Amino acid sequence: MRSQSNEVKNDNMIVHVFMGNRYHHVPSMIKNILSNSKKEHFFILYFRNEDQDNGSRYRELFKTLNHPYYQIAVVPELGAIVRGTSRLGISDVCRDSIHYALFKNRKRPIVFHGEYAFRRGDSLIYFFLSPLFRSIAWVCWGFVPGRNPLSGSGWKEKLTGLFNRMIMRKELARFDRIVCLLGGDQNELMARYTLNNTVVIPYIDDTPSYADPDAINTVSNQMPCRVLLGNSATDVGNYMEVVDMLAGFSSKVTLRAMLNYGKPPQEDYDLFISKASEVFGGNFFPWTELVEKTKYIECLKMQDIYICNTETQTGLGAIYFSMLLGKKLYLNGYNYEWIKNNGFKIFHVKDIYGLDYDNFVKPLSIEDRIYNLNKLEDLLNIKQVASKWESLYDDLLVSRNGNHM
Repeated sequence: MRSQSNEVKNDNMIVHVFMGNRYHHVPSMIKNILSNSKKEHFFILYFRNEDQDNGSRYRELFKTLNHPYYQIAVVPELGAIVRGTSRLGISDVCRDSIHYALFKNRKRPIVFHGEYAFRRGDSLIYFFLSPLFRSIAWVCWGFVPGRNPLSGSGWKEKLTGLFNRMIMRKELARFDRIVCLLGGDQNELMARYTLNNTVVIPYIDDTPSYADPDAINTVSNQMPCRVLLGNSATDVGNYMEVVDMLAGFSSKVTLRAMLNYGKPPQEDYDLFISKASEVFGGNFFPWTELVEKTKYIECLKMQDIYICNTETQTGLGAIYFSMLLGKKLYLNGYNYEWIKNNGFKIFHVKDIYGLDYDNFVKPLSIEDRIYNLNKLEDLLNIKQVASKWESLYDDLLVSRNGNHM
């Protein structure tokens, strides 16, 4: 893998950092940023060594978009810098590593999308080096708060919890902005760490442009009912509860579980696969392939119900597309609060416990589907959302001493 970028002297470019293997939504995010911003943008797509990806899909994407300002980078293996090589065949690790790419762009505003610590220790490195950077923002793809630090049984455990919270607060406070995609994450961050650098801005999202009148107006009574369980392999612990909920319907539904990214403990993953296979037999389908957006939408279109049992924010893309296609949704946690508070017709995962099969699978009425579609178009109004992102970019373009650089 070799880096690709056109060297430019413009320090007012906004640098976006994405994990490259999220093929079902990162390419669309890039297109939407470029299509709806007056600023200039530079993109860093990084891969972990185990991804075994040379970035060819993104090279084709940027060629199609006629946008030469990007770099393919990796999170190098431990010890790779010493050895000067890695499993991806990088001959110049310093040039191609994510760390070097970031430091090279330190005079530009940097926006981390989803992750800002690439492996243990990185967050502390950036904490100490952040004064060297012009401005740094983090787009939170779901905040996991952890337990209350005072819940420990002994004074040592309580003290450790308070110390960890203090370190986390200092780490988060170093960001010039933290962008939350929904209100629940912002409320948690503000309450737990007393932060004043958070803002709620949805992504610029072209989901409504994929509206399918046939999907909205066609009510499926297919047997077996097709259930999609989301959002990633990280959620297998929450998947287990849903398997128990649906066990009584196992002969009447198919269960497709999204396992295409995320790395849970192997024993948890194996336990879920074993249990789901035992309960649903041939009606269980692990979805492990990372696919492009078109195939992703086609798979969602083939489902009848989408269930996401995760307490934290995750899988908003799957939620929005499922509503766009007229599907019935059962959600939990921050996702449920955000979608319900915005007025959509959805259900809580816990509702399943009290439902018989007919009521569980009963599809939304065509009127409710159209209502959700209209609400989605309002929520994701591209002009309004793009304006909020432009304001964020303007803030980040101001140096930390209050002057434009």
